[in-house]
Amino acid sequence: MRGIAEEVCDEYENRGLVGRPLFWREDKRQLDALLMRFLAKDSEHRACNGTSPIAAELPFGMPGGRVGTVEIALPDGRTVDFRGKADRVDQSEAGALEVVDYKTGRTTGFTKLSAADPDLGGKKLQLPVYGLAARAFAGRDGAAVQSTYWFTSRRGGFKRIGYPVTKSVLERVSQTLGRVVEGIEAGVFPPVPSETSTATRVECAYCDPDGLGVVDLLRQMERKRLDPAMASFLVLDESVEDASPDGRDGGDE
Repeated sequence: MRGIAEEVCDEYENRGLVGRPLFWREDKRQLDALLMRFLAKDSEHRACNGTSPIAAELPFGMPGGRVGTVEIALPDGRTVDFRGKADRVDQSEAGALEVVDYKTGRTTGFTKLSAADPDLGGKKLQLPVYGLAARAFAGRDGAAVQSTYWFTSRRGGFKRIGYPVTKSVLERVSQTLGRVVEGIEAGVFPPVPSETSTATRVECAYCDPDGLGVVDLLRQMERKRLDPAMASFLVLDESVEDASPDGRDGGDE
């Protein structure tokens, strides 16, 4: 690990991307400590669960790949196909699978993720899709699979957030995708800005292309909430009240 880190650091130094030497020396020291902590945490987790890696950067639905597209059936019988790459797949001695998706930021926006709400209203679809890709790779459709985001940084506290990809999880995701497809087919593409404009960076370039804030968009969303065309979109977020045209909560159908 240290050898790989040295090669990458040397490359960035040669490209002049590391800043002043005084600060870079401290940055390298912190990076080394972070990498060693990563290895220790990883070894501890694998020893506890009896797992070993069987795939890294697992491609699915890619040309020449071993795994085809991941299909998720919609409630109306149609399917949505996904392709991509899963960061890592581990397997236990008993054959249980664990998918790991690395994150280097904070856990903000992920803490409410659970088997009861596996996609956060359509905002987080990676874990169930990666779980199905892992099953396809292992050649066992019924294999037990745990899909997890692993926050491998001090900011993320090396926390793991995830859930087992069960039949009920996939049914919930199917319902979510059905509503997403329904909205797309109806031409409903409202921007979803953050609740405040106090961030030091632009959190959504589509919502805030000029970097001047999202207050006007928030007001627009408030005005549009009771439009019948918005019902299928707003029902994805259970925190939105009075989402249906008659003023009732537009919860799960």
